[in-house]
Amino acid sequence: MNETILIIAALAPGFIGIAADKLLTGDTSKVPLDANIFKYFLYATAALLMTECTPYASPLTKALTQQQLTTKDILLPMAAAAAIGASWNLWLRELLEKVTNFFLRRFHKNEIELSKSLVFNNLLDGKPHLLEVQLPNGQKHYGRLEEYSIEEHAFFLDQEPEWVNDPDFEKYYKGSIIYLDSGVTIQEYDYKIKE
Repeated sequence: MNETILIIAALAPGFIGIAADKLLTGDTSKVPLDANIFKYFLYATAALLMTECTPYASPLTKALTQQQLTTKDILLPMAAAAAIGASWNLWLRELLEKVTNFFLRRFHKNEIELSKSLVFNNLLDGKPHLLEVQLPNGQKHYGRLEEYSIEEHAFFLDQEPEWVNDPDFEKYYKGSIIYLDSGVTIQEYDYKIKE
């Protein structure tokens, strides 16, 4: 097998895992490789170890014993890395968080949270959110969250629904996210029927 192709194929699982992870979070930001080096090795190592546990391919064993690698030894770690990267955002992060917190509680330690950000945790759940965004200059923007760009750190707020002007409803605040470095405040609000 051509040495260049073998090197590229050996490096691919880590990049594929990162790409699958970013795809499911909608993160299109261009992050330098050195900022993702830990993630790269995590995905690559997990994919290779997962592949070693299958009866179909054993790239690590073959590489260490200097045996000829087959196509399965190259492609299976790539598929495993894609599966791990995708499952991380779909369910694996939550599972790992629950298992870790179970043991931390047993040993009376502080629990951890592996989610990405306050916005990701509280607002990007596919449900409608009415927001009030206050800028440091005092300017306020109201509306329903339609889109959030991770790369641009920007919201797209649609107009408030018509029913917010109904006198039978009253506005109440559900919670706030305050960015201490920029002074931007994001308040989530909703309406309930007046009693």
